[in-house]
Amino acid sequence: NLDLGTISEDYFHLVTTMIKYDFQKRFTIDEIKDHPWFKGPVATEEEVKKELEMRKREINRRNASEEEDEDFNPDNFIDSYQDEVKRGDEDEWEENVPNRKVKVYDATVPKLTEFFSSYEPNILLGALINFVRPKNIDLKIDKLQYKASIQMPSEEENIVDFVVEILKIKENCEENEGLFVDSDDDECLEDVETSGSQRY
Repeated sequence: NLDLGTISEDYFHLVTTMIKYDFQKRFTIDEIKDHPWFKGPVATEEEVKKELEMRKREINRRNASEEEDEDFNPDNFIDSYQDEVKRGDEDEWEENVPNRKVKVYDATVPKLTEFFSSYEPNILLGALINFVRPKNIDLKIDKLQYKASIQMPSEEENIVDFVVEILKIKENCEENEGLFVDSDDDECLEDVETSGSQRY
């Protein structure tokens, strides 16, 4: 998002006219030199240094406040999901995965939108984070479940608020076994994994 509040009207007019798509409407060199912005006041070296220092302090302040935000740091989350192969034993994997619960999918609960995937919950959550990261979207990850709350601005400057939840389809298991499954618990997931129809 470009903040035009710090840009003068003369400068904005000059630059936008210099880069117009239609070359016949662009400024010539002489028109650029005669533009009011070129004839305006010029900042001294001291004023430029002072302005740059002020901007640097503002950037550092913003970076510090982002580091203090404990609700969600996408870099920490992405780094926390790493698969490492043990040397000499490639069939065994160590997963450094947050201990989240996977909520069981219930087809009787009405949902606005739903998709099915064979990817692991951490991969799906990571894909969501990577999608949201470059956009102007507020994302909060639940620490106990594979669930994210999202707030994003709409065209009318209202806030659109919704939740993305990654659920586990529990096949060949008793319905009364509970609502949650440990993400690293194979007790009830064994049949699902071997059936080849595991979906999240």
